[in-house]
Amino acid sequence: GNQNVAEACEAFPGRIYGYLTLDPKHPAEVARQIERYGFRSAFRGIKLHGQTHAVDIDDPRCAVILSHANSRGMPVLVHQTQIAPEPWREICNRYPEASFLVAHVGGCGPDDGKALEFARLASEVENLYFDIAATRNYFGFLEELVDLAGGEKILYGSDYPLMDFGFELGQVLFSRLGDEEKQRILSGNARRIFKLPNH
Repeated sequence: GNQNVAEACEAFPGRIYGYLTLDPKHPAEVARQIERYGFRSAFRGIKLHGQTHAVDIDDPRCAVILSHANSRGMPVLVHQTQIAPEPWREICNRYPEASFLVAHVGGCGPDDGKALEFARLASEVENLYFDIAATRNYFGFLEELVDLAGGEKILYGSDYPLMDFGFELGQVLFSRLGDEEKQRILSGNARRIFKLPNH
């Protein structure tokens, strides 16, 4: 997969940027993948998939990956098996030069307060962010997240092709947020975190 991403980035320079996906269960392969792709400018972040890889973010096997991200000031997108605020404070403090982006925080739904707890934590931890790729978000939920975390902590996420672009964009475009806040969530925050040019 990393090779496919590298080829796509090379075919469309400046239009496609990639995540380097690493499985902490295989440290030798992690080392090879970092050596091969970890210093290429087209790879702007690292993706960890806690559910697929069955390794949580605070597992010691993640340390070499997070150390690499910290040394390069890279964002780390994390799909966890469960969204819970802890142990994020400790992880973010341990790797202060990395940015941590927790996927699908919006997917908790109206009956689960963990997303709101996470938003409160993100307001206190400088390098902690989240995206809102989800289909369970209720009307007004985005405004709650902005009130708790601040619009600078929230990023648009599509999760394409699993989710529908219409819904994912619509929850931002048809929210009661102002245009400046919407632009920040849809583009500005990502450009800042991934160090992308403004065009």
